[in-house]
Amino acid sequence: MEVQRGPDVLEVLRERTTDLRKVDAEGFRRWLEAQLPGWRRDPVFAQRERIRDLRQACPELRELERERKRARDADAASREGARLAKLEEELRGVGQAIAGLTAAAEGAPAARQARMREKLAAFHTRRASLGAERDARTAASPERAHLLRIGAELRRLRAESGVEAAEARLDELLQAQGRRAGRAGGGFERAAVEAVRTHLLPEWGEPAPIILTGVKLGIAGTEFDQVIVRGAPGAPVEVLAVVEAKHNPNDLGHGYTRRRSDLAWLTGEDPTPRVTHHFPTGRFDRPAVHEQYLFAPGSFQAATLYFVTRMAPLTGLSGGAMARLRHRVATSSTPPDELLAWCRTLAEPIEAPDVLALCPDQILFISHRNTEAQR
Repeated sequence: MEVQRGPDVLEVLRERTTDLRKVDAEGFRRWLEAQLPGWRRDPVFAQRERIRDLRQACPELRELERERKRARDADAASREGARLAKLEEELRGVGQAIAGLTAAAEGAPAARQARMREKLAAFHTRRASLGAERDARTAASPERAHLLRIGAELRRLRAESGVEAAEARLDELLQAQGRRAGRAGGGFERAAVEAVRTHLLPEWGEPAPIILTGVKLGIAGTEFDQVIVRGAPGAPVEVLAVVEAKHNPNDLGHGYTRRRSDLAWLTGEDPTPRVTHHFPTGRFDRPAVHEQYLFAPGSFQAATLYFVTRMAPLTGLSGGAMARLRHRVATSSTPPDELLAWCRTLAEPIEAPDVLALCPDQILFISHRNTEAQR
């Protein structure tokens, strides 16, 4: 694993940055054209483009979808609509209960199985009764009949056009992508801890500080990736640094904003209450414990905020915003000028290029064959 830090690496990163908040229309077109070949190597992006093209080749499909929406609205507003919706909800609940009881009965002691069979029989009777009422009300509702006809026609057209199979394949690809992202995230977190241990801890000399990970302290919605402390278990520690690890460097802006807010609350600089079970006053006015280490009011007064991330081009938009951009490019035919204007609405007040300017000496960039291969 290689760790880079300092003005030289920041200058290289700035040269590789295209800040979409500031680029002009022609610059955005050039940037977008340069991204497309790489994006299309992503099976998910390519599959979304395929679905878009299939849908565009079948205008009847889009018209049927619009008609289905109108039919749903009419069905919901009809005389039978509310009761039919309630019946379907109850039928789903009964179906789940039957499935759960059936699974539980398989491994239950013989003494309990008779009682469970009685419950199952009652649920089956209830399902039959609900189903009969639903069928009768459906037959009495022209709005529901029309909705069912539109639904059947839409299913037929989705199958014939290839959209249904293409969307099923997209679901498979998304599930596989999620599994890979989880593995990559875990590997990056371990690499981030090693980078801090090797390249930051020596700066504080002896005795060597301690790295604590996943620190929550009872603060609602807050978990610090790493907290570097000096002190002994059972006594209030001194926090030397808080480290935010971001696999995607474009998320540095969000991390900076969030952690600066957390530190301001912990030091009393921000008086906005954060009421939790552990902090009923909304202030950091009592000790909190992580593992055996005690954090007291005053522990964070000298803490410095650091970041660990990967070396990759910056865009001036967060990873989430970039994902939305890729999704829109793959699924629509929005003109570049409109895309650029829309992109700018996704930017937060502080983005990654701003963090480079605000705290250039507090960012560690790591690269490793394993983490790079999981991009």
